[in-house]
Amino acid sequence: MHQCLQVNDIARLVVEETIKLEKPSAISLARTCRAFDAAVMETLWGSHQTDLVDLFRCFPNEVWEIRESDNGKQYFVWTKSPARCRPTHADTCLFA
Repeated sequence: MHQCLQVNDIARLVVEETIKLEKPSAISLARTCRAFDAAVMETLWGSHQTDLVDLFRCFPNEVWEIRESDNGKQYFVWTKSPARCRPTHADTCLFA
């Protein structure tokens, strides 16, 4: 690994530019080089997440849904217990 990648600020700049182009590319970058792992996770989960919806979407689709209230706001609802469901192949592809 090149010494410049050991500087956190440089790694973070590379990650931020990669995310602007395509988010899956940044995830691939984190998987390829440990120097980018922390910077990718910090950037994706730190600055781009405004709520927990993306975290909830890691659960299988049949256990949750997003509904809309009378005033037009959306909210998250468990439709059944996540502990009783096993992830399907399609669910595990979300992490690819």
